[in-house]
Amino acid sequence: MKKNIFVFLAVLFVAAFMVMPAFAQGTTPSSEPLMLPDALQGLIAIGIGFLVTQGLKSVFVKSGADITGTAAMITGGLVTSVIAFSNFVLSLVPAAYVEPASVVLMLIVSIFGVFGLHYSYTKMKVSK
Repeated sequence: MKKNIFVFLAVLFVAAFMVMPAFAQGTTPSSEPLMLPDALQGLIAIGIGFLVTQGLKSVFVKSGADITGTAAMITGGLVTSVIAFSNFVLSLVPAAYVEPASVVLMLIVSIFGVFGLHYSYTKMKVSK
């Protein structure tokens, strides 16, 4: 129960102090196209990089081939493609909805950050 309350309070804190100021930005629609936030691009790169690298290693483990360079090339190409496609889809958002959509994206980043913080905190607490 304590863990759930801690996670809820952490999400509430991040939402109140990091996401809510985005609501205070003005109501005029932005002329810039919407793009993924840098933090979300980093999370996507880390996730895809880990999954693809581990998948390739598991496929080629029996052959004994060194796929370090190949795995890096495939991972880099896949990450770039996913981020470029995501930015293309987000650029199709009408100008009137750019601000709310950017707030939602930052909320997603904040939630991932809070869960990462909670995971780090519990690991640090257990290791003491």
